Amino acid sequence: MKAQNLIPKTILIAIIVLSFSINLYSQWNFNMSLDQAYNDNPFRLPEQRESWISAFNFGIQKQLNDFFVNYDGSYNHFEAISERNFFWHQLQVGFGSQNTHFGLNVEQRLNQADFNIYNYSMLTAYFNQQFHLAKFNWAWSNSAFYSNYSELSQLNNWELNSNLRLHRTFPSRTTLMGGTGIYFKKYTNSEQAIAADTTTNPIST
Repeated sequence: MKAQNLIPKTILIAIIVLSFSINLYSQWNFNMSLDQAYNDNPFRLPEQRESWISAFNFGIQKQLNDFFVNYDGSYNHFEAISERNFFWHQLQVGFGSQNTHFGLNVEQRLNQADFNIYNYSMLTAYFNQQFHLAKFNWAWSNSAFYSNYSELSQLNNWELNSNLRLHRTFPSRTTLMGGTGIYFKKYTNSEQAIAADTTTNPIST
């Protein structure tokens, strides 16, 4: 097979055929859209399979002072590859003011039975704070993630991130900036992950 045949020649035509937003009871907002696209190799496979793709998207939001709730969903339909259809949705709740932001996000993707290996759920929590101290402007960002793969439990993991940044601008228009951060990731089923790896790539002695 020639190398150039492996390079997808994608023709993408995105047309928004339905899109509207409604304000409900002055604080609830609802929106929907239907997108159509054509792609001659949507999954970048050596054997190309073209398909029209329809994506039905919807969302509902509510803002109450500094608090918010947001739900979004999307159903993706592949006309010629229906076994690859999938549904994705997420729920967000949080608080946001001028200097403080925190919240939770729950995300999930559900695929057809033949491709449920791509199913996953993710939980995210975050906290961000800005403040002024010792003539410097500071920004402290923190987040925690938990990822769960129903068909690949050896990949289940959680992550922690924390970053601290500072900056100060002087009258001479010189800006001093700095920062530090930590990142930690742990697989919850590490023994299973090691077993799967040694089975795939056995060590000979």
